[in-house]
Amino acid sequence: FLQNYTYTHIDEKTGYPFIFLKMPQEKNGQCPFLQESGCSIYTDRPAACRYYPIGQASLKKMDEALDKPVTEEFYFIVKEDHCLGFNEDKEWTVAQWRADQEADLHDDMNRGWKEILFCRNLPQSAMDEKKQKAFYMACYDMDRFRNFVFDSRFLDLFDIDSARLQKIKTDDVELMKFGVDYAKYILMIEQTLKMKG
Repeated sequence: FLQNYTYTHIDEKTGYPFIFLKMPQEKNGQCPFLQESGCSIYTDRPAACRYYPIGQASLKKMDEALDKPVTEEFYFIVKEDHCLGFNEDKEWTVAQWRADQEADLHDDMNRGWKEILFCRNLPQSAMDEKKQKAFYMACYDMDRFRNFVFDSRFLDLFDIDSARLQKIKTDDVELMKFGVDYAKYILMIEQTLKMKG
């Protein structure tokens, strides 16, 4: 999937490798999964597609009462002529739309990712080429990341709870959450993993 449908862009400011979906010229720059009959990956569509025409944004601010930063999520409407949903009679609240689109799991997964993106004060050396490759693997290439965890010296170095290990062996969602924890660890954002000894 990564090789056939995506390309990588290295952000100049942070050094983060970002993955973008290729929008083929022969399809006029449209999503490669959009067919005449509609979305060919509908049940597995990403959060951006689930939310549309609602946009979601996050704002990190200081909570004076808690004396720590908190993230506030808010929503807005993206009104474009090609969205035929605006011609429908039914009105939706954001909560109803989110429930209908099964957005909870996607939002939960994206929160860990946003915590990484909100870190603006990383040391300049935080994302060298070696860490870029590790970050890419942990955040995007789940098959390779699972092999890395179980087939390398990783488990000789890190003390991972056996129940969590069992989950990440078979559950892709748990593996993705673990990948975010690993990314936070290698970027020194948070001590999410514990070394043995």
